[in-house]
Amino acid sequence: MLGLTGRSSDRQKPNPVVAKANKRLASRFYQLRTGHFLTGQYLAWTTRRPDATCWWCQYSIQTREHLFKNCPQWRCQQKTLWTTVLKETTKLPGPTRRRDRTSIAELLADERCSQAVLQFLTTTDIGRTSGPPVAEDEGRGQRGLGVGSAGPGGAGLGEGDGGD
Repeated sequence: MLGLTGRSSDRQKPNPVVAKANKRLASRFYQLRTGHFLTGQYLAWTTRRPDATCWWCQYSIQTREHLFKNCPQWRCQQKTLWTTVLKETTKLPGPTRRRDRTSIAELLADERCSQAVLQFLTTTDIGRTSGPPVAEDEGRGQRGLGVGSAGPGGAGLGEGDGGD
């Protein structure tokens, strides 16, 4: 895309690592980056879920930060992610990224970290599912549809059963 000067802007160039990934994985990456990602916080904001609780560990609010740094469900994958991020950012120019000093926004904006983030998304179900369906009306016992759930006669809004 051309900027006001008629030249291509670096900010508008697609991330080359993400551009080479399959479409579903790249989609999850960009949803994560823009904040339109299947987290409890986002789904509660869109009213698709009644609260922002993490469906993996029941922590009070499921955010990008929680999933990438603190959720016990993904502890092993988090360790691999942050070890790789530290290694990649140490060997290439730019600021060193560490788990305790890096926001998720900084992590996602740093192209040196893209491959590690894509690998993390590949090895987890983060952003692929909105968790189990939740009850909309406890009094009537009806079940609500999660974003990844299919209702009667139709497909859900989430990704299908196909693998990435």
